[in-house]
Amino acid sequence: MMSSIQEEPVDRPYIMVACLSILLNVLSVVPYVKVLAADPQSPMFIAFVTSSFIVCMNLGKAARLVRERRLPMKFHLGFIGLAYVFSYLKSDAFSRLPAAVAMVMMNLQMLVGMLV
Repeated sequence: MMSSIQEEPVDRPYIMVACLSILLNVLSVVPYVKVLAADPQSPMFIAFVTSSFIVCMNLGKAARLVRERRLPMKFHLGFIGLAYVFSYLKSDAFSRLPAAVAMVMMNLQMLVGMLV
């Protein structure tokens, strides 16, 4: 009786996005490690450029985001401060530690984030 129930096929477009995300992440490691080997202070510059790019891309939405916010301003400022400190400390770790150790630590950070 249970075998007569047919389930509708589930569309899973996120599978392709997930696979591409993993592939591009893996492919970006080799150039990043080569840049680290050539210039140990480059993570600070890369973090600065990434942060600047994100700010520039969202400048057009900034006024609307500030006016229509759902969280108090102190939370927004806290998130910005914590993101800056995280980026700075991660960049500092990548410039001081061997790249392999820093990568393992970042992966452990994701594991702890998933467990919590």
